[in-house]
Formats: sequence, structure tokens, C-alpha cells
Amino acid sequence: MIRRLLVKATPLGLSHFLEGILLKSYKLSKNFLAYSDPKVMELLSEKKALAIFKKAAKTIPAYKQFLREQKIRPYFIRSIKQFHNKLPQTTKNNYVKKNKFEDLCYYGRLPDEGIIEESSGSSGHPTNWIKSLGEDNTLQQGVKFEAEYLFKLSNRQSIIISCWSPGPWTTDLKFCEFFEHVGIVKNTGPDINRVVDVIKEFGPKYHYLIAGYPPFCKILFDQTKRKVDWKKYEVDVCVGGEGFVFGYKQHIRDIVGEKSRIFSGYGASDLDIGVAFETPFSSFIRDLLPQRKGLASRISLPGRIPMVFQYNPLAHYIENCETVDKHGKKTSEFTVTLLDPEASAPKVKYNIHDEGKQIPYNEMIDLLEKYGGPKVKRFMNSKHSDILHLPFLVVYGRSDGTISINGTNIYPSQVEMALMKDTTLTKKVHTFKINAAGKKGARLVLRLELEKGVKPSPSLSKKIEKSFVKHLRIISQEYAQALREFPKQFSPLVELHPYNTGSFKGSHSKIKQKYIG
Repeated sequence: MIRRLLVKATPLGLSHFLEGILLKSYKLSKNFLAYSDPKVMELLSEKKALAIFKKAAKTIPAYKQFLREQKIRPYFIRSIKQFHNKLPQTTKNNYVKKNKFEDLCYYGRLPDEGIIEESSGSSGHPTNWIKSLGEDNTLQQGVKFEAEYLFKLSNRQSIIISCWSPGPWTTDLKFCEFFEHVGIVKNTGPDINRVVDVIKEFGPKYHYLIAGYPPFCKILFDQTKRKVDWKKYEVDVCVGGEGFVFGYKQHIRDIVGEKSRIFSGYGASDLDIGVAFETPFSSFIRDLLPQRKGLASRISLPGRIPMVFQYNPLAHYIENCETVDKHGKKTSEFTVTLLDPEASAPKVKYNIHDEGKQIPYNEMIDLLEKYGGPKVKRFMNSKHSDILHLPFLVVYGRSDGTISINGTNIYPSQVEMALMKDTTLTKKVHTFKINAAGKKGARLVLRLELEKGVKPSPSLSKKIEKSFVKHLRIISQEYAQALREFPKQFSPLVELHPYNTGSFKGSHSKIKQKYIG
């Protein structure tokens, strides 16, 4: 009660002012986030979400029209409970695509200063996103904190290699713009030879932070480990844009060295690139999930190991929601409300249809104490001053990123994990796609693009099929059960394609990989 009264009495203007001061100092920000009361930050987040909603309902033409169509009277949304229960979600389809760019902005006009970015177009035609200069400045401060917290860039001279696809895309533009304030940025794009040239030209006296999509970074290190003695260099890795499977980090460390820091960020062009980020604590929790079934059952879904992030509740208000996926199954998703008052086109209860959920900090600590075992106590005692008291965002992946056969869902992340289990086969496979063959989705099809120089053969196909089934039935109990009941449908039809042929032809020029098809 005292916390709630304290938050209620704090003017939002004062809160924004204090946040601005904190963001300018890494030490102040770190101490605040490591020792603050998580509940107070959550209450402030709720207060800010309500304020953003009220402003949007009054001044954004598109949102005013959206509420009218949904028969929502903004005046009657006065509490966070009403915000949860009565306000409809906004999405790209029901809100963004239906309106003019100007109508999505405050007072129906574009900002005087800012940038127009594009999404990757992975779901079809790229979408334009309007960002003001003010919101970029705020986001830059947040990214600067995260970069220092995760990679300790102020302790050494760093060359940051940006391997994102160059162009008007959000990630490439923002990464280079923000990270030039924490190190020297070289924008190579996703070009393996150019990355190697930079490494060899500047030599091992510098620290390198290599950034890109997870599949590209894996391919980079896999294909160059005979050309570059990576362990002579001090290399950290920053990935984003999509999740990566359990075991990915260790695979990279086996090549570049055990001390390599590897962290992922979570964001979206619709929102911003800094919605959430992996921390040493969230990574520790993810590593626990395969070992602790009780913990996994409350954080994860059967047969899936999600990405685990932390996020700043003063920048984003995230709430859980339950929806029905394309196969008719209930699925857990979440909505995000941007809390930056400088945002030119704010989003209120925006759902990008990623599957996952938000877990408050105190709730996560309770789960760890109950199900985590002695490892948790040792970790928290040794890292006490480094643990940020921030809530968690657990992300399983795109809610539409599945195939379904006889009601059994198969996820790309499970397929990737199964393929990675046999290292002798992994190095022969470049990427994959899954599909359901036949008019009624009669059989699981596993399409594999082989590495350069690897030729398809019946024996290789058989080896991959045998290894894939062996490991996927361990990873997914749902698949194992389906395989017992319908062996013909769930024994995969393996199609091998030489590099850059068949359904994979031209896919290397695309920004993100597609795993369904």
C-alpha cells in the first residue's frame, strides 16, 4: 500500500527527469537497477502505461478511430485493471496497415526530426516505421548501458563489426548509429570474407564485438575456423533478430574460446531494437531449464527451451495475453506498450505475435528458490551486485512459426536442436526448412541445404534421418508420442539440396532466414 501511494504521489515529469539523469551515468544506472525495489518499478510502469494511453487516445488520429471502432470510451479506462481487461490489442494488421503514416503519429503529423526505417519484410512487404530524434536519443542511452553491462567495452579498445544486412532496415541503421558511441564500428554486412579481412588487418591487439543474426554468426565461425585461429583474438558476439537453440553458445565458444561473451537482444522494427536483452542472470536461468524439470514446467513449454531476457519496465510495459494459434491451440503471447513520451508513433497494447510471457522479478526469484536447486544460491551469492532487479521476458518464438500434423506442433527451434546434436552431420548442413507434405499435411518434410562442396547422396540422407529422429524424440515428447502412433507420417521425408539450389536458391540475399516452406 505504501509503495502504491508513493508511486501515485510521484509526478510523471519528475520520474522522466530522474530517469534521464540515471541514463547519463552507467554507475548510477547499474546501482539503481541492482538495488531498487522491483515492485516500485512495476507500479511506475503501470502508471506510465495509463498516461501514454490517455495521451494517445486524445491526440493520435488513428488510435482515436481504432477506439471508436472497438466501441471503447477512453474516459472509462482509469485503472490498470481496466487497461488489461477492456482495451483491445493493436497489431500490424488491425492498426498499422489500416492507417496513414501521419495518422499514426501525435496530432496527425510526422516529427520534424527523425528517421524512416523499414522492417525486414520477413512476413511479406516491408513496413515503414517513423521514429523521432528524441526517442532515438533515449534508446541510445539504454543501448549504451546494456553494451557496457554485458561487454565491458570501456575497459578496452574495441572494434565492433556490424554484420547486419545494410540498407534502411532498423537493426543495421540503429546498431551502427548507437554503437559508434561505445567503440569503433566497421560495417561489413553479412560478408564472411570482409569480416575475416578486418580481423586479420587489425590483428589480435584489439577486442572485437561481432554482431549479426544468429545463423550468420554460426556460419561465419564454422566456415572460417581453418582460416582464422579465433582463439588468438578476444572476441565477443552480439546477436539478435531471432532466437537461437540451446547449445548455440557453447558451439561458438568451442571455436572462439570459452571466455567469449555471447548475448542476444530482443526487439522489433514495430517497437524498437531494445525491448529486452539477455543478461548473465537470464542466461544462467535458461541454462538451468534442461536440468530442472520443475522450473522448466513453470517457465517453459514441453519440449521447448525459450530465450530468457530481462527488460526495463520504465521503458516498456509488457502484459501477458492468451490467444488461439492457427492450429486452434491456446498459446501464450504478450503485448507491449511503449513508455517513451518522445515516441512519435507510440504503440499501446501492441502484439507482434511472438509466443512467450512476462514474469515479474520477485516471481522469478520465488520460482528459482523453489525449483532451482543449490546452483541458484551459489550464483546469486557470487553475482549479488551484478544482478539487475528487472522483470523477465520469456520468448518461445513466432506464434505462426510452426507446422502441425495431426494436431502435433513441430517447431523450427526443436528441429535445429535435433540437427545440431550430431556434430559430424551439422558441419555438412547449411540451413533447413520444414513442411507438411500432401494436401492434408500427411507427412513431415525436412528440406536441408547442404554446405558448399557437399553432395547429396542416399547414404547421407539416411544418416540424417536416423540422427534427426533419434534426437527429436528426446527433445519433444509430443513428437515421440506422435511417432509411435503415426510412424509413416512422422518419419521425415529428407530432401537434400546442394548449396543455393532448389527452394534455397536466392535465400542468402534475404535479411532473415525462413524455416517453414
